[in-house]
Amino acid sequence: LPDGTRDRLPADNTLGALRNMTFSFIEGYWDYEVIPMDEDTVIIEVFETLRRGDMFFEEPVVTVNLENSFGFPVRADIRALEMYTITGDTFEIESPFVENGFDIEYPRTFGAFENTIFQFTKDNSNLPEATSIKPLALYYDMWAIANPDRDTSITGFMSDSSEIVVRVDVRLPLKGRASEFEARDTVDFQVPEPDGSYDINEGELKLYFENSIPVGLTVQGYLWDENQQVIDSLFGENGIQVEGHQDADGAYTITDAFVPFTQDQFDRWEAAEQVHIVARFTSVNYPEIVTIQGEDKMRFGMGIKAQLSNL
Repeated sequence: LPDGTRDRLPADNTLGALRNMTFSFIEGYWDYEVIPMDEDTVIIEVFETLRRGDMFFEEPVVTVNLENSFGFPVRADIRALEMYTITGDTFEIESPFVENGFDIEYPRTFGAFENTIFQFTKDNSNLPEATSIKPLALYYDMWAIANPDRDTSITGFMSDSSEIVVRVDVRLPLKGRASEFEARDTVDFQVPEPDGSYDINEGELKLYFENSIPVGLTVQGYLWDENQQVIDSLFGENGIQVEGHQDADGAYTITDAFVPFTQDQFDRWEAAEQVHIVARFTSVNYPEIVTIQGEDKMRFGMGIKAQLSNL
């Protein structure tokens, strides 16, 4: 009744209809139901600039994080788990947990949530094979099965704010090997222009590499004009060889390189708008597995020494 008083109506003479009802909280038995949960694509940046070569990760991991505030059993139903490769192909991740799903923890009290962390690894899937084909992205389509075992003894609950939040991460631990792994990138470039009181006759580029990573590389740079046409190569015919460090002792190798240039070269460089960098990586003692530590790094510096003449 409007004043809050409850009354019991006779069951044999009462007929009611409820329309356009909204609930803030429901408690009771939730039957078996399949509902869409999340669909997304995770970009894998390490292969974005790859052009050729081989890179292998020994222990790749795809981690599925779920936060659930529905108060009844839920099972993840994975409709798709695929890698998109740099060649445009699609590679399916195979696992018993893709076929059969896995259970998602659920809260037993209203207002709480439970966190589930599930990992696809080399032990329960074909992930090492999937990452060896140079993937650019991971696509997943995940659904949820409510009360998958149809257990009528469970009294569940939900509210108008109940949700399952999904986050999927791809982790490629820095432990593996690389052979002629070629990456490319392009950055803006502009040489210093004389102010009119002097001219540059000749000079040299000085390059400095400090490397504590167990990966050696060959570096070449190409100057591009505004139409991305090659004006000149910066580092000679064979590029610069940078040695990889072999010992896990925190030390590093140093590589210095001096590249002479003429006045004619420098005059051509003035039309440059960008420098296109090509780097080829090979791990030390390939095909042995190497580990890159968190503190490992590579430093690079470049300067110009020139001979000037007054105008």
